[in-house]
Amino acid sequence: MDEQFTAAEQLRKDGDHYLSRKKYAEAIDAYKAVLVQEPHDFLSLRGLMFAAAHIRDIDDLSVIHREGAEDFTYDFDLALEVIGEASEEDKKYFADFEKIYSGIKRFSDCKEEIESLGNDKITTEAYIKHNEKLCRRQYISHRIGHSHPIREFITQWINCAILVLSGIAIYIFIRPTASTMLMITVAFALLICGLAAYNIFFVIPRMKKVKEFNQIIAGLKAESANIDEKIKSAEEEREKLSDDLYSSIDEFTMRDKRMMIHGYGNQV
Repeated sequence: MDEQFTAAEQLRKDGDHYLSRKKYAEAIDAYKAVLVQEPHDFLSLRGLMFAAAHIRDIDDLSVIHREGAEDFTYDFDLALEVIGEASEEDKKYFADFEKIYSGIKRFSDCKEEIESLGNDKITTEAYIKHNEKLCRRQYISHRIGHSHPIREFITQWINCAILVLSGIAIYIFIRPTASTMLMITVAFALLICGLAAYNIFFVIPRMKKVKEFNQIIAGLKAESANIDEKIKSAEEEREKLSDDLYSSIDEFTMRDKRMMIHGYGNQV
């Protein structure tokens, strides 16, 4: 029995040695070897929890959170295995330990999510500008500037109406001869047909294109607004997580240190 205890003690020391030198795989093997001989061994399970997140001691929890928990990850399966292997008296301790890891992981994921959403926002805004540029290309150029196709459409039909009214006025007030009236009628008809053809075959297709681009732009703007909401929500969640983690990590760290000084077990 003494030899078995000595072997387990040595394996635990080996695990602590590997852990302090960031050799986490070797530390895990050593601690698991202890558990074969001494099931529910608290110190070995505690060492496995450190190794699961690649940290060396309890103070690293505060360091990770203080530095922003960049790309934090941990071996969730190993943490669950530790909780399952713990004695009934120690299960809550290790469950609380895993809960902190879970909180830090979510804190880290929020930061990545915010950065990813920020990139999506930049991309969406670029698409909006690109489509606005394509939309403006459908405007009709004049010497005095660019005219929206709808405005051009209305203007040309107004011109048609003016021509019709002008023809009627000529007939009423001037009373030209039949041959002259025929020439005027043909000229006016050609002008009206020309303006109508211009609207139908040139202006209307551009109006449709502008409408399509405006629909695309409206969808992109809605997507951009949705991204803003997601960023705001993620930032609020991260801020809350930060406050909660500061208090829970401090409390858990003090609890762990008291246990190491005054003894562990019965930690319900």
